[in-house]
Amino acid sequence: MAFVEGLLPGLTPNVLWMYGALLALHILVSAVPLVVRPFRPGTDFSDYNRRGLSWWLTTGAQLFALALGPSAFALFFGWVAWRGLGELLALSPEPVSPLERRLATAITLAPFAWMALWGWSPAVTQITALGLPLLFAAGVLAPSPQGYLRRAGSLGVAVLLSGFCLSHVAALVSLPASVNPVGGGAGLYMFAVFLAQFNDLAQYAWGKALGRRQIVPAVSPAKTWAGFLGGVGTTALAASLLAPVLTPIPPLWAPLVGVGIAIAGFWGDITVSALKRDAGVKDTGTLLPGFGGTMDRADSLIYVAPAFFHCIRLLT
Repeated sequence: MAFVEGLLPGLTPNVLWMYGALLALHILVSAVPLVVRPFRPGTDFSDYNRRGLSWWLTTGAQLFALALGPSAFALFFGWVAWRGLGELLALSPEPVSPLERRLATAITLAPFAWMALWGWSPAVTQITALGLPLLFAAGVLAPSPQGYLRRAGSLGVAVLLSGFCLSHVAALVSLPASVNPVGGGAGLYMFAVFLAQFNDLAQYAWGKALGRRQIVPAVSPAKTWAGFLGGVGTTALAASLLAPVLTPIPPLWAPLVGVGIAIAGFWGDITVSALKRDAGVKDTGTLLPGFGGTMDRADSLIYVAPAFFHCIRLLT
């Protein structure tokens, strides 16, 4: 472990142990086709393998960015937000002008650039608040007002979800180490991301096992009350176990934070699902094999990140 800490000095031992556990889990999951294929020779594992490759790529990229420090991570997640912005603008029912796209890109990336240079401060939030009116005003310069409301709505949603909401992911990592002595900003990030993804899997498993009554059938037919409640309960338990290892959250608060993450993740998921349904597409993009686009993977984080960030600010 001392050798690994020397290679990755930006991460605490607790975070490194957690990442080691995740990598071990990845290895086990990747080995499933090798174990199952002799017993079921006709099984097609192509989609499974594509998803596995995406898991390896995203996990490795996150670990590398975290190890380089908060500034590098802010730039990395700024790239993620830029990809997400492009995917969401592609769903717009009205084409956006080059000026609007450039302004939307600048407003989206500005919080990440600020954190890369100076770390997090309340001014980061004000960038989006001040930038959106400017973006809407620029839309008035179009040759015709036809479609302005739909275009402005699409631009606002895209900037808020990809820029404002996802900037809180980088903000977690940018918090000073004194806020979280056991794991630093990387520990907070891992806690939020792991629980958000764990909640997705838990809701899927509980829904498959016990799901009957749908919650929002017009948006996401696979979402059931059994899956939702099972995911909330399981995520609360996982939060209780992981909080002492990765965060400064008091034990009594940990399950409540887990419940909040599960609920926020659910709403983020169905929000992106609603956008895709309205646009008539299955995925927001094709960046990640087996998963789709950036926002298909980051959908639960759009609400989890800001909610968890401000929860940590209140508790510490």
